[in-house]
Amino acid sequence: MKFNKAWLFVLIVWISSVLFISNLFVNPDPSPQRHLVGFTIVNDKHEFAQRLVDAFKTQAKLNKYEAVVTTSHNSRINEREQIQEFIRMKVDAIFVTTLDDVYIANALEEAARAGIPVFAIDRLIRSDAVVSSITSNNQLIGEQLASFIKHERIKQTGRATANIIEVAGTANVNTTNERHRGFLTGLEREPELQIVESVNGDYDPITSE
Repeated sequence: MKFNKAWLFVLIVWISSVLFISNLFVNPDPSPQRHLVGFTIVNDKHEFAQRLVDAFKTQAKLNKYEAVVTTSHNSRINEREQIQEFIRMKVDAIFVTTLDDVYIANALEEAARAGIPVFAIDRLIRSDAVVSSITSNNQLIGEQLASFIKHERIKQTGRATANIIEVAGTANVNTTNERHRGFLTGLEREPELQIVESVNGDYDPITSE
């Protein structure tokens, strides 16, 4: 399924809005040396992540920030260490797509104590240290996928029937679980669409092959 260009526009508006909101929480510095924002992303290999990072860098530049972007490569340890490094760098704001919001909780609280606002991107973070979580409706995404498969099979065969191999994201991650539940909900309305096997691809196109 190709990336819908309309979503790129939504993505840019989304990131721009987040950076604008972050300006409201950043403490003004009368003699600033650098304006930095840090962004740690779980995995930057798939198309959505790449477009997200590109949009983030573009909008950061337009808002006169230098963007420091890192990827944790699906590692909870890397994710926490990258947040702690952002704190040491004294960035103006931290943006996170998290693998495990529980594991990084202490690092987020450390950022809050340092006066650095934290924003969750794409994945919900349940923490008082987070100013805002800006996420997709993952339940709905799963339901829409079931509908997409249904219509594709009707176009191909004239019937909404298929045996499905589900390639999910990273195991035990909220995003993966929500999309899986939505997918199952959508399939309940289509009795001839059956999952015959489920595997985890870690949101990595190479692993998913």
